[in-house]
Amino acid sequence: MSINWDLYNARLNLHGNTQKDRIIKEFQTIKENKAMTNPSCKTVIIEGISKQVLIDSKTDKNKFLMSPVNHSDTILLGNKVVWNNINFLVTELSIDKDVYIDSTIEQCNYTLPYQLGTSTIIQEPCIVEDTQTTIGQDEGNIITVPDNIKRILVQYNFNTSQLKEGKRLFIDRVCDNPSVYEITKINRITYMDGDNGLIEFTLKAGSIDKTTDRPDLLIANYKSEDATIPTVNSATITSSDDKFTIKISGYQKEFDVVYKDSDGNILSDIESIWNCVLPSGYESEFTFTTDNDKCYLTASRNIDLIGKIIKLSVSSQDGKYTDEKDIKVVGII
Repeated sequence: MSINWDLYNARLNLHGNTQKDRIIKEFQTIKENKAMTNPSCKTVIIEGISKQVLIDSKTDKNKFLMSPVNHSDTILLGNKVVWNNINFLVTELSIDKDVYIDSTIEQCNYTLPYQLGTSTIIQEPCIVEDTQTTIGQDEGNIITVPDNIKRILVQYNFNTSQLKEGKRLFIDRVCDNPSVYEITKINRITYMDGDNGLIEFTLKAGSIDKTTDRPDLLIANYKSEDATIPTVNSATITSSDDKFTIKISGYQKEFDVVYKDSDGNILSDIESIWNCVLPSGYESEFTFTTDNDKCYLTASRNIDLIGKIIKLSVSSQDGKYTDEKDIKVVGII
């Protein structure tokens, strides 16, 4: 009877090409099969996805060992983990991932509120620590006092990567005089693993700016909702000779309007609504016509019109842009 070596090798290597691979696969299978009955098996949320993991306590009650039950699940340094409605960050990750993916998660003790140039308030779970400075010794005991410096560990992501030195942040609860700090140092190396990990901020105590800060929201340099397009000076009436006068000549005078946005950019394709209030009792002495962004005024050759004022106004169809000018009637010369 001949042996089908191809079939034999395929079955032999089904769980790995080497004996070590097969032993690792066996341990992984045992782990997955027995995990559900293990008291250490917990359901957590990792980066928004529900996962089964094994969690064991450490000496530090704010830190825990965590390993995913399914060997195909991955954990990255800096991952956000929610367990029992409490935020954690993956602060350590073992490089040995053969059987267990060993990681350390640390409980977040603060949620950092801040803005990045818009009115949106970002809430970032983080780990805040006080730093202390040694100032001397007292009978063999080292004396340390807070030096108004704090250290923050937070996930390295798109938002936190935009925080720069000099950025002011509240680190406190809402109270009469909450503490505000300024970023003085940024560490993007020590707690990183490739593009994933934690960013470390060192901050020094600062003071509240009553004109720009919102202590009630714990936001420094608060930016309110984006303002609507301003109505003042966003439309400008111009004239064909740069003068806001009209002569009693019987000749037509042209007026135009220029629209600009809040950044000073000239806008086009805006439908205009013109309005003209003529001097009372002299309405028949004038003609007034419009052509979208232009209007035309004519005054008759009546010297009694000299010195009279015409109220000329324009607005965009949506009412966001307006302007008004007084047009004075003058003589021919």
